[in-house]
Amino acid sequence: MSDGELSPEQYEALFGAQPPQDNLEKPAPPAPSSTGAPTSSPPMSSGGTSMPSHPPTSAYPAGATVVVEATQKKGRGCFGIATGVMFGIVGAFGLLLVGCVGILAIASNETGDETTVESQEESATDTDSEDGVASEPAATGTESEDIEEGVSEPDETQNGLESTAENEVGAGSDNGLTPSQNNAIESAQSLVDTLPFSRQGLLDQLTSEFGSQFSEEDATFAVDSLSIDWNEEAIEGAQSLVDTLPISRQGLLDQLTSEFGSQFTQEEATFAVESLTIDWNEEAEEAAQSLSDSLSLSCDALLDQLTSEFGSQFTQEEASFGAQAISVC
Repeated sequence: MSDGELSPEQYEALFGAQPPQDNLEKPAPPAPSSTGAPTSSPPMSSGGTSMPSHPPTSAYPAGATVVVEATQKKGRGCFGIATGVMFGIVGAFGLLLVGCVGILAIASNETGDETTVESQEESATDTDSEDGVASEPAATGTESEDIEEGVSEPDETQNGLESTAENEVGAGSDNGLTPSQNNAIESAQSLVDTLPFSRQGLLDQLTSEFGSQFSEEDATFAVDSLSIDWNEEAIEGAQSLVDTLPISRQGLLDQLTSEFGSQFTQEEATFAVESLTIDWNEEAEEAAQSLSDSLSLSCDALLDQLTSEFGSQFTQEEASFGAQAISVC
């Protein structure tokens, strides 16, 4: 074996197969031609056909065959690697696509389940609503009956009030008094309990259009029906006037009997004035002081005011006492 030839082991390592037999027993090279170039004839098989053979390694530099075959082998290896990587990428993409489709299918199933549950819940709600609506008319009917019963109650109450009113009228009829007469008596008693009244003053209050507005007959009946001590009423009226302002004996009598005042009779007014213990000189002094505080009066003017029939109506002696008591005269 020459330096440029491959051993069977090297051939098998490079080409993955046993070398052909012609390489193992290589014939002797032909004789050079007249041109000096080497000639060779392909080996012949037993049938007369030519057998393929590798080019003679002696025509190439040492190691040339090894370099060419190794380069071809390296190219075939890189192409295989690239092809394998491409098929790997395609396979991974396929797996990813299958996974996505599976996830979408699962999500679709879950959504379908949720939709089914919601539909069932809505159906149940609709059924409950229909049941509630169907039951309402019965409740409404019951409430209507209750309302009708409640409406009938005021009739019973009204009947009771009417019966009470009839009883009151009957009671009034039993004592011979009309409702108006009974009301007039109650109003008259209330007025007497509040203020001191004369008989005429009480009648005026009961019949006044600004007062109780009873008829004259009912008012008179009520006043005469009450047990009133008119003298006592006059005393209370006189005491109230004396406590309110300084007044003379005659002025008090006029106020008690005036038609614009208490309207007591002269006898009742006189009884009241005589029944009270009043210091008329002291009343004159208080009246003089009040006039002096409100007006700048001389001694004569003050005395005239105290004794005038249109003024305080004190006696001359009472007026002189009052003016001297306040140091005007």
